[in-house]
Amino acid sequence: MDNKHIYIMISKTQTYFAHCIRYFGGIQYNHSSIGLDAELKELYAFSRPQHRAIFLGRLVRETLDRYTLKKERPIPVVVFKLPIKPEEYTELREMIQSISCDPEYLYNLFSVLTYPFTKGFATYKSFNCTEFVAHILKKLNYPLSEPAYRYKPDDFLEILAPYVIFEGDLREYMCCEDTDEQYFEHNNLRMAFRNFFGIIRIIGRTYFT
Repeated sequence: MDNKHIYIMISKTQTYFAHCIRYFGGIQYNHSSIGLDAELKELYAFSRPQHRAIFLGRLVRETLDRYTLKKERPIPVVVFKLPIKPEEYTELREMIQSISCDPEYLYNLFSVLTYPFTKGFATYKSFNCTEFVAHILKKLNYPLSEPAYRYKPDDFLEILAPYVIFEGDLREYMCCEDTDEQYFEHNNLRMAFRNFFGIIRIIGRTYFT
């Protein structure tokens, strides 16, 4: 049976948080995602579900609007195409669906914030974007020798170099379909409460679980 393929994408996103990660981490790319199709209509990453909900990160399905923030500016990306077995593809799709539906999974925020000093750390039922991609690559037996939380998006430039199929502006590769209006929800009292309790959950998960 012919192999299936998955698509790893690293990107240079344009949020303030992303700029800080690149600056303090000394890296070129700050975000990692995994796609299940060539057009990246099924693109997933551990990220914030809403642009202003910075403490509510979880596994989300990403759209072009999330990257451009509805602005006309380039989003530098590198896309890798990796062959996997059909049964691995099925297992991966099921795993992504399971994690997406599990509210216990959180964004491994403090591992990212302290990376320049700690080089990352594992947290129960938590991933950051690159940690999640590295976790998947390990399951698929790609040659990653370090724990998943140690990896940065830039590391994939070397590890996955033979699999590069695109490098350039994401807008030239990924089509803009339906606008993700929920992502652009304005600040309100409900979001403030969700952010507050979100950071409490992350602190508890990181330091007491």
